[in-house]
Amino acid sequence: MRTVIVLLSISLTIGGCVSTHVTSLVDPLYRDSSYARILVIGSFPTIEATKLAEQHLVRDLTDSGTFAIANTEILPPLRKYSDSEITLIYRKYDLDACVVISPTSERSNLVYVPGWTHIDNSIHQNTVGTSVTTSVNSIPGNYQQTNYIGTKAELRDIKTGALVCRCETNSKHVTEYATSSSSSENDYVMNSICEKIVGELEKNKLLKHK
Repeated sequence: MRTVIVLLSISLTIGGCVSTHVTSLVDPLYRDSSYARILVIGSFPTIEATKLAEQHLVRDLTDSGTFAIANTEILPPLRKYSDSEITLIYRKYDLDACVVISPTSERSNLVYVPGWTHIDNSIHQNTVGTSVTTSVNSIPGNYQQTNYIGTKAELRDIKTGALVCRCETNSKHVTEYATSSSSSENDYVMNSICEKIVGELEKNKLLKHK
């Protein structure tokens, strides 16, 4: 007796991967400086992107042991603040530095990746007879999008206004086109960017821990 069993499996690869490279420059006059209480200022075209950048950078700075607070929480960009208002806020939180994070570039490439099908036949013999199991593994074609995102983060001394350090990041994000929500992908990329920025500030010994 011969039995044929067909198993069909379809695999979809969703989501993506992101890699971020960071470089930095530090003013030699501030190489021995470190900062313990930092205001994080996002400067992006939309409120959503601004808040996302601030939230990630605040979280990573906090995780490193440095106090950080988002600008949108204490000085939301809804109006022009007077110098006295800003000074009072800085004093209230005893801030000694700010980090301004902003985009520098963005571009995308879209390519079609053809699908493929693999068929495997397995023969099994037992006391009843012989059976053949056919496995079909199929991966459909899809559009793969590669995003290139550039950002910069500038650390400034609040008392002097001096630019202490500038970090520049370049991220490459590869994902299947339209397989995941834009908000989740943006969160994924910003997480990588902010982790690299905080790591670079740590490497340059510019963060003072609690």
